[in-house]
Amino acid sequence: MKLKLKETSIKNILSYKDTKFTGFRNYNVLIGKNNSGKSNLFKIFLLIKDLYDQNLPEIPKSFIFDEDVNLKGEIKLKFELSEDFREEIFRILCKGNYLVKVFQYTARIIKDTNKHQEIDFPKNNWRVVENAVAWLKETNFFKNIIVIITFINKRAYLSEILIEHNDIAKKLMIFQMRDNGQNPFHLNLGTFVTDRKSFKEIFTDTPLTKTNISSNFNLRSTLELSSSDQIKRENPILVLIFVNFINDFINSIYKIPDKRKFERSILISNISRTELEPSGENLVKFILMKLVTNQPEWLRHFKNELQYFIEDADNLRQNVDDEDNTVLILKEIGLKMDITLENMGAGILNVALFIAYIMELKENKILLIEEPELHLHPGLEQKLKQKFLEDSDKLQIFITTHSREFLAEESNDKNMFYLIKKENNQSFVEQPPEISFQDIYDDLDIDIDKYKKQKELLHDLNFWIEFVERVMADNKIETDLWDFKQTLEIWKVDKRLLEKKKVDLCGDIISYANSEGGLLIIGISNGFPRVIHGLDDLEGKINQLTEIFKNKISYPNKFLHFQQITLDDNEGIEKDCLLIIIAQTAEMLGVKIGEGNYLFKKRIGAASLPIDCEILEENKKKINRDNYDFLDFL
Repeated sequence: MKLKLKETSIKNILSYKDTKFTGFRNYNVLIGKNNSGKSNLFKIFLLIKDLYDQNLPEIPKSFIFDEDVNLKGEIKLKFELSEDFREEIFRILCKGNYLVKVFQYTARIIKDTNKHQEIDFPKNNWRVVENAVAWLKETNFFKNIIVIITFINKRAYLSEILIEHNDIAKKLMIFQMRDNGQNPFHLNLGTFVTDRKSFKEIFTDTPLTKTNISSNFNLRSTLELSSSDQIKRENPILVLIFVNFINDFINSIYKIPDKRKFERSILISNISRTELEPSGENLVKFILMKLVTNQPEWLRHFKNELQYFIEDADNLRQNVDDEDNTVLILKEIGLKMDITLENMGAGILNVALFIAYIMELKENKILLIEEPELHLHPGLEQKLKQKFLEDSDKLQIFITTHSREFLAEESNDKNMFYLIKKENNQSFVEQPPEISFQDIYDDLDIDIDKYKKQKELLHDLNFWIEFVERVMADNKIETDLWDFKQTLEIWKVDKRLLEKKKVDLCGDIISYANSEGGLLIIGISNGFPRVIHGLDDLEGKINQLTEIFKNKISYPNKFLHFQQITLDDNEGIEKDCLLIIIAQTAEMLGVKIGEGNYLFKKRIGAASLPIDCEILEENKKKINRDNYDFLDFL
């Protein structure tokens, strides 16, 4: 990329009153509590993209801090210029003879005063373009550009572009929009030809010329000044910067949202023109498109990548059914049966989306990923982090997360992390060297060992088998942390009662989440002596439960985990049972029982009881984050 984003300063936008991110690298992690403002940086990047793509004259009122339209807002973006781009700029200056006077004047100063600048001046015929360009590349001139976008009374426009030179405090203004976005001024390179100044002087003190265009400019119309004959003639460097700001930033931003969904089947019409949706909605159709358009290398690479994450995966392929829908099928090594998409784990599908989307982006793009940890266990999170680090050689990656697993082992030239905090409705940023990983865990109220142990226990099959066998052997009664159920009412009642039983089940689930967390043990009798009955079609039942919980319980984070265990019944026959493991949530949960109506419950002893939402909300103020702390007791 000719322009690579290095930092941004934000004033009066969303929850950023006056916030600065510095030292962006190839792999950047934003971590913090819920509602701290992590995703607001992504929203601001996408706002800039929308302002340009949709030619918007204003920003939404909701984007202004405290929705105060009288505030002046600003987004300052600092980009590092690639060495190729610096050379392109210097060639324009040398071939256009813009630097003749300054070369002569500087050479005369060196000769007359016998003083030398910090970098040796090209004594051997600077009139040769190659010599002059080579010398200029060795200097610290034209290292970064700063682009400033301003908002006044909701109206947005590009207000300034400056060139930053390392080791020189003063910057070179090359573009400025005056009179609240009506009159643009630009640097006329012709001024370089007549002024007897040193390089430092012309690269910092050259005044601007008024552009012969006046109007109410927005972001897009400002950038379209690159086609102005006057700008082309008087400053071709500014034209290049306009064009590359569009190409290397605005047109390079892509985002994978946290709301990811995967359609089980999809019509294959117009399949050859299929582009992968970042939400994963058409992943099924997209992979089939690669097959029917004869892209075996892409498919082979995709399969190899998938097997790195899912070692048992033999192949991911499609069938087309009688209704002309494509259906995704996973074949596992050593199994004769095929696994259709609705029976695949969400972790497999999320990983498949990340792999396919990154493969399509290729290189020189900015990729924003929200909460990649959703539906993944710690081992997959660590593998995915490693993939992101490797892919950041060709992409600039930003992620928001609550998971420690996505933090690289240390901050270095390739990666950076940012802790986002919020106080008095304002977000602010802490980053190395001021903070360490331990500071992050302290702020998130997470003890590292405790957090890691809980994540491991959540997926530890042996732990859950031993726990269930122990409480069965001890004839322990149900408590506020667990409950046995031989089956669920939704699987055996008349259809007329099904809706009520769905609400009852969801009430049991939220009662744990609104208390200290807990689990339902399904497939074992809830009376003594405990008898292992098991469940049939466990994958189908999990899918049904997932759909019910999604429709009846609204919550932004994943707060429960399904765990299948296999136990021997009294006759030594293996039976499959299901655990629904529920986190204590930081926010109160309710069951949707009608349009705008919710039922709130809390686990008290062995019962799930209704609770007033105001009392529950007050109780939740003491909980800092979603957690599985009850596992420590188990």
